[in-house]
Amino acid sequence: MRAAVDLAARLRRSATVRRAGLWTLGAVPWLLLRSGPGLLAWSAFCAWDGLHLQRRVAHGWAQWLDDTVPELEDSAALLAHEPESPVARLQRERLLGRLDVALTPRRLRAIVAARIPLGLPWLAADLALAGLAWFLVLPHAEAPHAAAAAAVSTSMASSTP
Repeated sequence: MRAAVDLAARLRRSATVRRAGLWTLGAVPWLLLRSGPGLLAWSAFCAWDGLHLQRRVAHGWAQWLDDTVPELEDSAALLAHEPESPVARLQRERLLGRLDVALTPRRLRAIVAARIPLGLPWLAADLALAGLAWFLVLPHAEAPHAAAAAAVSTSMASSTP
């Protein structure tokens, strides 16, 4: 059971690292806008996404390994539960022996990349909402632009002989 927990934790960490960029980039517009409610909403989404991500890894890691690592030969489900029969114990020990060789950090990242999307649609929605907040909430002073244009036209008029 210890091997299953360790392997699931390694996959969960790879999935979390994959999504960390999304979570960080999504917070940047709200920090620039100094919007507490926007940052709070994004943080709530990140918490929900993190829990959803952990659940996906917990329920699918054995199947992911079976689908992508053929050199394990035995089903990764043997790692999830303590086997009762001697044959299953022998298969599990063989499987544990192959794990360290077959599952390099690069391979773990590739397995996670195939199963966990980056979440770019979520980032696009976040950026769209931040843009909407910027246009609706922040005061846009048009008077300074008009004053600057008037100053330029006055200076041009005064410089003309």
